[in-house]
Amino acid sequence: PRSDMLLKTTLGTGYHQSKVEGDMRYFVSKYFSQDFLSNYPTLALFPNYQNPYELNASTIIKEDTLSIDTQGRVDFDWELGNGLLSAWGVQEMFTNYKDTMKFQGPMENFYNNLTAADQLKVRDRLGAFVDYDNLLVNYLTTYSSTVDNKLFSTSTYTLLEYTSPGKRFGSELGLRLDHFYMFGDGFSISTTPVLNPRLNLDFNVFKNRGFVESFDISAGTGLFSSINEMVALADERFNLDGAKPGRAWTSVLGGNIAFPGGLSLNAEVYYKYIFDRAYIPIVTASGRIQPTPYLDGEGRIWGIDLMLQKLQSRYWDGWLSYSFNWTKYRDPHGADTGLSISGGGSEDDWYFPSYHRFHNLNLVLNIKPIPRINIYTRFGIASGTQLAKIAGPITSYPVYILEDGIFIEKYRRATVADENNRTTPSFPLDLKFSILGNNEAGKSRYEVYVAIENTLALLYTAQGNTTFNTYTGKEDTGSDSASYELPIPIPSFGFKFNY
Repeated sequence: PRSDMLLKTTLGTGYHQSKVEGDMRYFVSKYFSQDFLSNYPTLALFPNYQNPYELNASTIIKEDTLSIDTQGRVDFDWELGNGLLSAWGVQEMFTNYKDTMKFQGPMENFYNNLTAADQLKVRDRLGAFVDYDNLLVNYLTTYSSTVDNKLFSTSTYTLLEYTSPGKRFGSELGLRLDHFYMFGDGFSISTTPVLNPRLNLDFNVFKNRGFVESFDISAGTGLFSSINEMVALADERFNLDGAKPGRAWTSVLGGNIAFPGGLSLNAEVYYKYIFDRAYIPIVTASGRIQPTPYLDGEGRIWGIDLMLQKLQSRYWDGWLSYSFNWTKYRDPHGADTGLSISGGGSEDDWYFPSYHRFHNLNLVLNIKPIPRINIYTRFGIASGTQLAKIAGPITSYPVYILEDGIFIEKYRRATVADENNRTTPSFPLDLKFSILGNNEAGKSRYEVYVAIENTLALLYTAQGNTTFNTYTGKEDTGSDSASYELPIPIPSFGFKFNY
């Protein structure tokens, strides 16, 4: 039997930087409303109850994140003959995460969620004339960090492939081992290596029947692992002893019908169970934020993907795709402190993540008037993200300002969780103009491009619940809805080179 061997090497590098900066200042000077005075008569014992009060506060957020990754990979394929192929590979990725973050601003939390020291500070000032079970306390909170973490992601795999004569049946049986090691200023994390087995089966049902060139079905299942980016930006305060990668068990069943002219129709249904997922509740103590990571989060995901694709041709190609997705997470300790970066519930509380959308429809077209020019367009329709449902009028409530030692009046509107209450749909439109080229030998290729994302943002953004000023109780003017998308187009340009 014929025996061929192939050794492949791959090298690559990537760079990503983002900046967030905001400074929100607000000043309030007002009397308590009559409804407030009637609803909370016991507060008349405090000095500013019958007098106007002033509140001058600000929230400052600054963050600069930079990630640089370099990866190398070596693959060895050995064709054993009779349709058998054995493969091995090793991959190493080095990622340098740099993040400088500063937060300073007021936070509100219920008295019962404060630390014992902060509860004692409040009781010493207010005595026994307050309903502590329902007392909201406002306190100035600061958090700053400078992170320079190095992450090594090491993987090795072995794979056995079989293809039957005529390619009527194919199979892949693989085993991948992943290990993650990260270190920064004053700490290091080394996860236990995890084994991820995978199996994929492909069947050709028939070929060349009527207008159908081929009909294939496939099924696959396997385990996957990764490090959550929230963990990658950790510092020594996160106390990540016993860290482990997030895991996911994924199963997919799909079919493909190929038509003449490079047209194909793909359909897939999938299920994914996520475990060992990272999430980070936070504790605020004496004006400081203390992240408290947990690695016992869960997730359940299932969905359907459909795609009608036109394969590459001289003048145009692209695809039309539709996806339905159902995703829920569970954070067993997510609400223990009343505050959480992950935004989830607690114990058996399964929730849709903030980014979840049920439906996505995308049309992608590549138009090539001449070989060196490519015009890329993507137009999408995406259903809305979840919102709390308004369940009552705007009412006022007292908040104790810990730093100033006074009560103020704030406003809220009752809401209830409603999985079917969503923002209006989104209509993303991206455009990209590219000039392509290569040398005569064909060994090198380049691309120069200019692009603009979110092109329709100035004309339309998704809308949500009406908003109001929490310090005055008045609904905002100028726009009766809150926007949940970046309201501006995003231009970019770049250059790619391959050899």
